[in-house]
Amino acid sequence: MDAERTSACGLKRVVAALLLATLFPAASATANGTGDTEKAPSTEPPLVLALDAFLERERSRPEADLPSAAFAPPLPDPTDFTPLPPAPGMTIIGGLPAQPGSLRDMVRLTMVLKHGASPAREATECSGVLVHPQLVLTAAHCLIPKDLNFYLSEVTVWYGHHRRDQQRALSLPHPASSMLIAGRYRRLQPELGFDLAALHLPEPLSGSEVMPARLADDEMLEKDRLHFFTAGWGKTVETDNDRLTSPQWLLYARLMLLDAGEQPVPPHQRDTWLELLSGPLVSGGSGPDEPMSRACVGDSGGGFYAAPVQDIGPAIAAAAGPRLIGLTSFGRNADFSPGTGAAGDDPSFCLHPRTLSHFTNLLAYHAEIAGMASAFGIDPSEIGLAGGTEQ
Repeated sequence: MDAERTSACGLKRVVAALLLATLFPAASATANGTGDTEKAPSTEPPLVLALDAFLERERSRPEADLPSAAFAPPLPDPTDFTPLPPAPGMTIIGGLPAQPGSLRDMVRLTMVLKHGASPAREATECSGVLVHPQLVLTAAHCLIPKDLNFYLSEVTVWYGHHRRDQQRALSLPHPASSMLIAGRYRRLQPELGFDLAALHLPEPLSGSEVMPARLADDEMLEKDRLHFFTAGWGKTVETDNDRLTSPQWLLYARLMLLDAGEQPVPPHQRDTWLELLSGPLVSGGSGPDEPMSRACVGDSGGGFYAAPVQDIGPAIAAAAGPRLIGLTSFGRNADFSPGTGAAGDDPSFCLHPRTLSHFTNLLAYHAEIAGMASAFGIDPSEIGLAGGTEQ
C-alpha cells in the first residue's frame, strides 16, 4: 500500500510539474529545483517570415477572403509598350527618362500567379531595388496574391538597362523559398507600414549597368539641402486620352516630402524633413510650382531616394550619389481608399489631384533588412548595416 501511495504521489507530482511548466515556464524551473528562471516565450512577432508562413498566417485571419488593399497591376502586353516623351502633366507621373549610367540599382519584376485548383493565371509587374548583388528589396504586396487561392509560381528579375527591350532576365527557380516578408506586414492595411520584402537571387547580378544602391545614412541626412525623387517602370499617362500605359524607359520624378497637412516641405527646411523621416511611412507629391508628379501602378517596390541638391538632374549624378530612403508602397487620397474605388488601370486614381504617394521608410526598418540579409547568408555590413538579427 505504501508503495502504491508513493507511486501515486509521484505521478501527481509529475502531472503538476507538467501543468506548471505549461502555464508558468519560469516558475516551473524554480519548482523543479534548478534555480534557473527562464524567460516566457516572446509575444513579439518575428522580424521576417517566409512567404509560405506569411500566407498561412493570412489565411487564418477572419478577413482572409477579402482582396488585398495594396495592388499590383496586370502585366501589359509587350506590344502595348509606348515610349513617352517627357511632358508636363505626364505621370511616373511627371517623370523623365533616367539616363544611362544612373539608377543602376533599379530592377523590374514580373510575377506569375497560378490558382491552386484551376488553370487560372494572373500576371503582375512591380519595381525593385538591388542592395547587394544577390539581394533585391521590393514591396511585400508585390509578392502577395490579392486572392489567397493563388500562389506565386514564377518571378523574373529584369536588369542591366533602362529600356525594357534591352534588359537581361534572371528567373528564380523556386520563388517561395527565395523570399522573405516583413513579419508585421498586414496585406489589408498597407498604411501601417512594413510593406517590405526581399528576394534572394540564385546568382549575383553583374555588368557595367548594375550597381547596388547605397542606403541613406546619418551623414547624408545631416546635409542642409536634399532633393527627393522616386523611380520605376510603372504605368504612366498619355495626355491625349488619359490612357494608362507602360513606358519603354525607366522614369524618375522629383518629389517634395509632404507634412501632416499634406503641404510640400522645401529642401531648406531640414528640421521638418528630418522629423518626417523618423516615421515608418513617408509621403511625397508635387511641389507648388511643378507639374504633377508621383508614383503610379507598377512603381511599387521602386526606390525612393535622397540626393544633395547639386547631384540631381537628367543624369542623376552618381558622384556623391543618391541614397536609398524608401520603397514605393501605395497611393491614397481623400476619395479613394487603397485598393478600392478607382484603382488599377483606372487613370482617375493616379491622376486625381488629391492622390498621394506613400513610401515604406527603410530608415525605420534596418533591423528587418539586416535580418533578411543574414537569413540569406549575406553579411549586413555588405549593405551598409551594422549587424544582423538572429533568426
